[in-house]
Amino acid sequence: MGNSKKYHRKRVAVVDQAVSSLPILNALWLRIRGNVLAQVEQLPPKRRKGVSFPPLYRWLYDDPGDAAPLEHSLDALKNQRGRREFKKALSELRSHDPDQASSRIVELVMAGRCVNRLGTSRVELHPLVNPPGKKRADCAVTLDGKRVFIEITWLGESQKAAAAFGSGLPDIEHPGEDMDRIVEKLLGKVAPELNVNKSQLSATDPNVIIVYMTGAGSYKEAREEAFAAIHKHPERLRQVIEKRNCRLKKPYPESELEKVVDAFSRISGILVFRRFNDGDYLEPWLNKKALSPLDATQLEEMRQFFMPKEVSHNSLKGK
Repeated sequence: MGNSKKYHRKRVAVVDQAVSSLPILNALWLRIRGNVLAQVEQLPPKRRKGVSFPPLYRWLYDDPGDAAPLEHSLDALKNQRGRREFKKALSELRSHDPDQASSRIVELVMAGRCVNRLGTSRVELHPLVNPPGKKRADCAVTLDGKRVFIEITWLGESQKAAAAFGSGLPDIEHPGEDMDRIVEKLLGKVAPELNVNKSQLSATDPNVIIVYMTGAGSYKEAREEAFAAIHKHPERLRQVIEKRNCRLKKPYPESELEKVVDAFSRISGILVFRRFNDGDYLEPWLNKKALSPLDATQLEEMRQFFMPKEVSHNSLKGK
């Protein structure tokens, strides 16, 4: 048996154990497990990376502690929103598309952590956003009698970082590029397609955005620049939006641009989540100019809702 096959068979065993007591996730894993093993059997002896395995398989091996919150959010989604949305989520989780699957995994894992701590009486998945319409947030949390809408977005590795990794070169930070990417992710929540009327954020209630980052860079400088742009330097927001429009070859009226910049005031706070192989952390950012502000204590409490429970990765991987 080749080394690569041994390597992946051990990984499959870790996932088997992680989901064994979770009925929804176990059934989902069994749907893709056979395909994973079939791919493993076709691997050359020493090839471990560069194979298009389903993102869910990689995720559950790297972070087996995320299996329980993922199960709880799927169960809550089924009970609160019905089988149609539940089946859609399962389909996206089975996907080989890294963007689609990883975005959905992040959304459900984070919501599941909140459900674990607060229960479904205080956490609602995919609630309608106020004012009433067809827009739905990723989830909503009741905090001090106040409803807080949560949007969760995944920021994958930049093209430059991925290219460095693929070439075997050490990763370096690209704060300018990463700052633009962070702002564009926020823009997708604030004003999709640069249309404030399509905003996924409530105009009357607090909105917290979780930015979940993966990759080798620390993003520290980029993160600080992005938040400063929202809070202190709206001209930087305009520059990012104009750069985006130029790249997409979509001119945008100056009069409408101001509406988009002003719409960033709907963000009450941002929680930055960073994924490592050996742990996770969140860093809060409070928007003091928000239309519906939260105080620092409330945002810190929100941060705790989404923190991962302690889990020993070695307890599952070491077998």
